[in-house]
Amino acid sequence: MWIIQFQKIKPRDYNFISRLLKKSWFISRRIPDIVLVKSIIIHILQKKSWRFIANNFWVSHIALFNFYNFIKEKEELKIIFHEFIDRRILLYISENKQYSNEYLDNNEEIIKLTKIELEKVFY
Repeated sequence: MWIIQFQKIKPRDYNFISRLLKKSWFISRRIPDIVLVKSIIIHILQKKSWRFIANNFWVSHIALFNFYNFIKEKEELKIIFHEFIDRRILLYISENKQYSNEYLDNNEEIIKLTKIELEKVFY
């Protein structure tokens, strides 16, 4: 089970994502970069449809899908995922339903498990 803690995103993460996307020659004019990245995270990890995600973020599902097609093979997407794992925004807790905030914030084993599971998702 994946835990996605978007409330832990800080302004430096917004800047990090913006710089990475500019580096990959992507500049969004209408949709904020963080919304695009959040939508990809939800699509990949929670297997939600583009229409469902678009309704939640009030954006076009076609724009989200086009962005996904643009970035899915690029290294920048993996860098963003790894950065979010290191900041504990994305965590994989296997099938364990009970966990504490202290366990999630202080345990390095969960980071290793999350990175292993992320490699399974990408390959």
